Amino acid sequence: MRTPFFMLAMLLLLPWPAFAGATIEQVRAHVTEAELLRCAEFAPAHLAAGKRQLNEALELLAGEESDEAPALLDAALASLEAAIATTHTMTLVEPFAALSAMRDRLQLGGVEGLRPELLAQAEKLFGDVVEQVEASHLELAARRIDNAMFAYRQLARTAARDHYVHPINQRIADARRAQALKYAPLALARASERAHRLEELLRDHPEDSAQLHDLSARGVADADWAVRIATLGLELERKPAQLEALLDEQLARRRLLSDPLMVHLDQAESPEMQVEQLYQAIVLLKRNGRAQLEDAEAQIRQLEIKLAKYEKELTSLNAGRRQQQVQRETADRLAELSRFADPQHVAVSLSQQGDVILRLTGLNFRSGSAVLPPESFATLDRVAQAIELFADRRVTIEGHTDSMGNDDSNRILSERRANAVFEHLRQRIEKRPVSMTAVGRGESRPIASNETAADRERNRRIEVILSPVAER
Repeated sequence: MRTPFFMLAMLLLLPWPAFAGATIEQVRAHVTEAELLRCAEFAPAHLAAGKRQLNEALELLAGEESDEAPALLDAALASLEAAIATTHTMTLVEPFAALSAMRDRLQLGGVEGLRPELLAQAEKLFGDVVEQVEASHLELAARRIDNAMFAYRQLARTAARDHYVHPINQRIADARRAQALKYAPLALARASERAHRLEELLRDHPEDSAQLHDLSARGVADADWAVRIATLGLELERKPAQLEALLDEQLARRRLLSDPLMVHLDQAESPEMQVEQLYQAIVLLKRNGRAQLEDAEAQIRQLEIKLAKYEKELTSLNAGRRQQQVQRETADRLAELSRFADPQHVAVSLSQQGDVILRLTGLNFRSGSAVLPPESFATLDRVAQAIELFADRRVTIEGHTDSMGNDDSNRILSERRANAVFEHLRQRIEKRPVSMTAVGRGESRPIASNETAADRERNRRIEVILSPVAER
């Protein structure tokens, strides 16, 4: 039984109607659009035919033999439309989109170090699928996908081993040489456990580059921490007198907290006791602050009772007070957000309604692709921190595109990209927000014209919107 996706692909690839009166400007615009949509990869025969027919028409017009030129221009436009439709099938319709995503993921991760003959074989199998889709032989193309997927999966395992497994194993080896087993057994065990989980993930899901990256980065951090502890242990073993200086330094750091809290730390007390004193001081500070807030709220409640007869004015007053409170809280958290948000990749703004908008400008999706580039993971990790900072808000992840392609394909693509960001963030957020949803806006909400490449790049974006929850 044919799936709805398969029927969609068949509709996209129906023979295009003959065009009448196509102009040179129209055909050239279609060539530009087709190249931007990566038709050279996903519909090379149709794209080449359209370019050839355009060039033949231009030659005839230059030689003043214009009788056949209009028909050639019409044919060129039809070929280019077929190229764009084939590209949409390869990038938006399953199972072809899964194959294209696997290929994009591998190329974005880097193919250096891979055996050229294996890469060439995978590309040949991919080309066979593309050839059948261009010929509208979708069932035959679908049967050939498994071979291409297997080839790319094998390459993905090899690439992931180089990018993610080797670094953590190298750090673990460094930690063992530094005698971490003696001085930092827990940190070394954490790193080794992550390396084991990494091998399992690589075996079962080599295409999950985001999770592979996360496990590898955490394991490397654990191993580096083990090296640091072991190095300190060896140094103290060689020069025991340095222990006193180390403890003095730690006490000085704790006093940076204790002095503002007006807590006296006795160096004769254990570090655990000193930390407990700091904790109790902070608890007391929070309790006093809460008591002051409760007093203020009690005064407000009394005022509300007195003003009950002015219900209409009171409603407005409550809304204004709530808005001021949200604005104060938002300003404080925005100040904290600015400490770890990279303005080169995340633009932060505040709407009139109090929404915090994180505009992600550095994701750099490939045209027609919803695969997250590995270099975007660090940016998304900072976004996850921002969401945890505003955990009492609703989170909406919006995908936006430029105007290349048609409305429907752009909406689908923007939704896939928003979902890719959603899934990446969902795996990393520990303190869940009130709600989190993803939506594709397509090309409907541009922030710049689509006339230039720079403006189109601005319009291709992800926005994470953190909205206050209205009081009932």
